[in-house]
Amino acid sequence: MFLQSPYVANLSLGFDHPDAGVSLTASYNVVGPRIVEVGILQDADGSSPTTARSVTPNVIERPFHSLDVVGGYEVSDHWRLTLTVRNLL
Repeated sequence: MFLQSPYVANLSLGFDHPDAGVSLTASYNVVGPRIVEVGILQDADGSSPTTARSVTPNVIERPFHSLDVVGGYEVSDHWRLTLTVRNLL
């Protein structure tokens, strides 16, 4: 099926210390292989296939692993610093 993965996994770990104004979150995500372009079967004249003569295969995206980290520090009641790092893998 187009853009459908056989599996998806998400894991999130977080730490929050409200008194110190510090927070840290790490997120891991993985998406399994999926079809990103559907292949085509056609006759030599370009019509729909009765006897397939030309085959364009499916384009499959390999599994993708992602690790993101977000950290924050509350400087005052009105100011917060945030650092985000994406795709560490």
